[in-house]
Amino acid sequence: MKNNTSTKFTFDQGFIQNDATGDFLYHLETTARCRAFTGDKIREHKIIISADKTVWAWDSTAEHFTTCHRLSRATQRRIIGENVK
Repeated sequence: MKNNTSTKFTFDQGFIQNDATGDFLYHLETTARCRAFTGDKIREHKIIISADKTVWAWDSTAEHFTTCHRLSRATQRRIIGENVK
């Protein structure tokens, strides 16, 4: 599910709720402009925000989402704040 700027999501009891539809999700898939890994340039990255507010970034080398990224706590808060209220 790709998030657009007009839709916000709410965390509720371990799930993420789409405010527009009321649907509950286990996680939110979106994109964010950031530098997710050492040696990367700032670019669009695929991101997952899990129900416990963990930020996962797509690692194109390993070909899976990982929490072993270089996103600072402030950047993670920004990504969550842009997508979740």
